[in-house]
Amino acid sequence: MKESGMNADKIAITGMACQFPGAENLDAYWQVVKNNKISTRRSSVNAQPADYCRRQLAGGFIRGVDHFDAEFFGISNREAQLMDPQQRLLLQNVWHAIEDAGIAPQSLRGSKTGVFVGAMANDWAARSIADDDNINSHMITGNGLAIIANRVSYHYDFKGPSLSLDSACSSSILAMHYAVQSLRNGDCEYALVAGVNVIATPMLQKFYQRAGIASVKGECHPFSRYSDGIVRGEGVGVVLLQRVAQDTGTYATLAGCTVNHNGQSNGLSAPNRFAQQALLSQTYEQWGISPAEIDYVECHGTGTELGDRIELQALNNVLNVPERQRPCHIGSVKGLIGHTEAAAGIAGVIKLALMLHHGYVPASLYADTPNAILEKNIALKLPPLGFTLEQDSRTLVGLSSFGLGGTNGHLVLRRADARVQPRSEPRQPQLFTLSAPTADTLADQARALSSYLDTHPDCDLAALATESREVKSLLRAKKAWVASTADELQKQLRQFSLSPNTSKKPHALTALYLASPSSAALSFCPSLFNHAPSFRQAIERCDSLFYPLLGHSVISQMFANDAPLSPGQQSYWLPAVFSWNYALSQLWASEGIAPVSVIGEGVGEYVAACLSGLLTLEDAVYLVAQHAEILHLQQVLTCDDFQLESTAPFEKYQQYFHRIPEREPHTPFISCYQGQSVSLLPPLNEWLQLFDEGHAGAEGRQAGLQACGSRLVLSTVAAPAERGEIQWVSESDTAKDALRQHLQAVAQLYDHGVLLNLNRGKRGQCRSRLPAYAFQPSSFWLEPVTQASVTRAPASTPESVALRQQDHAGGEFVVTTLARILACEQQAIKGNLRLSEDLGLDSIIVIELIDILNKDLPEKQKLAFTDTLTIVTVDDLINRVTTLMENGKAVAEEKV
Repeated sequence: MKESGMNADKIAITGMACQFPGAENLDAYWQVVKNNKISTRRSSVNAQPADYCRRQLAGGFIRGVDHFDAEFFGISNREAQLMDPQQRLLLQNVWHAIEDAGIAPQSLRGSKTGVFVGAMANDWAARSIADDDNINSHMITGNGLAIIANRVSYHYDFKGPSLSLDSACSSSILAMHYAVQSLRNGDCEYALVAGVNVIATPMLQKFYQRAGIASVKGECHPFSRYSDGIVRGEGVGVVLLQRVAQDTGTYATLAGCTVNHNGQSNGLSAPNRFAQQALLSQTYEQWGISPAEIDYVECHGTGTELGDRIELQALNNVLNVPERQRPCHIGSVKGLIGHTEAAAGIAGVIKLALMLHHGYVPASLYADTPNAILEKNIALKLPPLGFTLEQDSRTLVGLSSFGLGGTNGHLVLRRADARVQPRSEPRQPQLFTLSAPTADTLADQARALSSYLDTHPDCDLAALATESREVKSLLRAKKAWVASTADELQKQLRQFSLSPNTSKKPHALTALYLASPSSAALSFCPSLFNHAPSFRQAIERCDSLFYPLLGHSVISQMFANDAPLSPGQQSYWLPAVFSWNYALSQLWASEGIAPVSVIGEGVGEYVAACLSGLLTLEDAVYLVAQHAEILHLQQVLTCDDFQLESTAPFEKYQQYFHRIPEREPHTPFISCYQGQSVSLLPPLNEWLQLFDEGHAGAEGRQAGLQACGSRLVLSTVAAPAERGEIQWVSESDTAKDALRQHLQAVAQLYDHGVLLNLNRGKRGQCRSRLPAYAFQPSSFWLEPVTQASVTRAPASTPESVALRQQDHAGGEFVVTTLARILACEQQAIKGNLRLSEDLGLDSIIVIELIDILNKDLPEKQKLAFTDTLTIVTVDDLINRVTTLMENGKAVAEEKV
């Protein structure tokens, strides 16, 4: 299929996440598939949660289906309790899928990311919605199928299409189809495709049994002569699709996707062989694929006698072409996890993508007892043994998914190009970052990374560090480490896990303090020059400007000279110190540091004036070069012989200085020589005295720090004793391993909460996927609603009556009401918590809260919805309610 422009890019699966029976994550799912681990059960009296539905049913069940980290998503306990587990599972797995793609989920906020979810079950409504009098807003938003996709878009702030699609068992393939169309049409930049299914009532199981398609044995045997029907399963799977120019390093690329419908056939719910054949032929023809190229098909394969026979006949009629050189292998993951219904298609997609990614096709569980049709000489075969794909093969694999109502889907995936895995330099220091909502949850992430290193001791540390910075760095509590080996990183992670500590007061503003590193001889470590492109480019830029003025290369003196540079070699020393300071400032700028002010001392005054906009780099280099020559002459001539004004360098300095136009500084420039912020260049004679003994010194430095406007200073010199309460981060030792020293400084800034650009250059093809974010879940599960369990909530609860009968304080009143409406402990309601961001109150709950509070507030002293525009925190609400209560009391006293 020929395409051009945007559509010429390949659509690739770049991230995945899932929970299926026997598999709590993506890696575990691959082990289930690879090792043919049957994860369904016939029944279990100990099933959790232990309710009448899940205890008695055969099937495949997710462990922890009731678990959800409501606090992470800013959702109240009450809302989480009433929210369909399908929504909860999806919210968490979307986070993991985006992380798996090497993207920080927060970075997609506001993006044209589409959400396409296949869902069909609405069991939770039967458990949570009672009679009309007990309905509340969360029961409705917690159970609508449309909300399953919409809630993801809402919580992640995605602006692309957001659709829940229900075509029964083919729902998630239908979602895939429309996601691909949206990407091809430019409706979205990223597309999240998901399928989800939770078994919360026995209703559908009873339908399968009465329709005669449920397995009597409670076992699913796709394409086996012993197949006797469906075994239900639950699960959630999410894949992230995006357009890529190069597919190297992705899981797989999409080669085709098509849907159709049975039309009128021998029954609304019956499979149709001719519609299936038409779908396969249409897919291959439309996407330019020869049926002979299809090497494997993940079949719908439910294990029913009729369904399996029809699917095999349709596949054979299309794939059995003269060009075929070997049988097409087939399989169905339903034999391992059950029929996950709306999630069945995405379960198959993830299985195929993992097969292509790992280059391995697992054996079929039932190859030794195949369906009678497969024993004939046809083009289809259950693989009796697992086998490895050829290294350079561009394998094509297909997937079929058929819906109960007649909607069919078929897609084809292509194996991605072989990944190039260049290894990083051994023992080179790397910057690793992690973040989480709190210090305690951050410790859990550190433990997860430590466990990962235990099982992956030979991982590429550079790729791991890159992944950590790009994916794991944007949540509130932050911590960074610098390490050259896995052992070094392990020690730091374990220490932090035992005693997690993060900055209590994040610093958004940073001042730069630029000065001569010391007055002694200096050696310059070349590691930053060799490994930090922006640093190297800045040094080379300075060198190109200094060379025609000095007649020698600054770089050769800094990095190619074994002997340290002495202040006695001013024509070398001063340009080198200037270049080092300027290059560090450019490296910091490339990492996102936008200083609130720049402070200069000594040669740092030239750099600071350059960064503020008072000087151009060309201006600063020229003045430094002439200043260096003046100092050199001052050293070689005796004091009696030296006359500053008669030297050629002074005349050049003076003439150039007076030609510099006045410029408005774009960043405040603080001169330590003058001890204040300046908007004009200092007088010429003052600058020429910068290196004289007895110049401003400690007094000017202290005045400069007081004027800097920040409690956090990043510097090229060590912290002075008189810095007061200022936090000091320095890169002061030029002879030390400069790269490690710089990364340690960046780590300190990150820990202090400075917003940084940590993507150090373009990521290569090598990926090292980190462990998924470790959510901190609580259990949310409702017992099914029965007539006996439905209790009408009284118009006034005993608590509200008691509150009306006493002269209660506004704080107690508000906290008690909030705790009741949010279904949490009163101790959890803190005054500084934000009603929306921290407690999860949306506009609907706010209206409900106002109604409840107003019942207990004095007449004509009621809360209005407009009040909420100025109420942000719990304290704000308490203050407003207290004021209304006091006003009402005053009015009552006046009447008396």
